[in-house]
Amino acid sequence: MGIVTVLMLLTQPAVAPADFAAGRTATIFATIDRSEWCPAGNVRLDLVTGRFALTSGASRDVCQTKDLQRPVRDGQLDEAQLGALRTAYSHAQELGLTLCAGGKRPDRIVFSNGGPSILVLTNGAQTTAAPDDLACWTDAAIGLDRTLQQTFGTAPRRVAPKAP
Repeated sequence: MGIVTVLMLLTQPAVAPADFAAGRTATIFATIDRSEWCPAGNVRLDLVTGRFALTSGASRDVCQTKDLQRPVRDGQLDEAQLGALRTAYSHAQELGLTLCAGGKRPDRIVFSNGGPSILVLTNGAQTTAAPDDLACWTDAAIGLDRTLQQTFGTAPRRVAPKAP
């Protein structure tokens, strides 16, 4: 995790446990292991329970294989990982995901050869998605994405092709 991201998360108020109490809704769906050549991985995370479903990105040596299958791995985050993601999620929910409202554009350009970046947040009241244009992502959205990449982006990428 970058120093700026860590400092940003440390300056945030503690996440209220009630925000993630049983019976509440707080989920993230996001791409991980993005690649210009191969299908991205993705993760669906329930921030109330810490349970996740992870599909790793495919490695370049097999990603063009016909009938490629990428298994879904289910798991549960430990308290430290879950706490960091809850804080980043709360920050993104509070500040929003997009800078480009009302036709206004930020003074930055973001280049990426990693394919599309998807970040969707859901709570009991709404579902919000980060914009397609990475230059329009808020710092909070970028911080959450970095925390997700740090947590899930190191998953094993080797995937075997589907047996005939």
